[in-house]
Amino acid sequence: MIPVSQALDELFNLVSPLDIEHVALRDANNRVLAQTQYATRTQP
Repeated sequence: MIPVSQALDELFNLVSPLDIEHVALRDANNRVLAQTQYATRTQP
């Protein structure tokens, strides 16, 4: 058996990040933001 860290390294070498895709908010369900978003004001 190989160590977990080596297995993860081998897996990560097989994949590449996806391109950024712009979608409407209504179509954004189950997606991940490409960058961090911050609220412009606080809400109670």
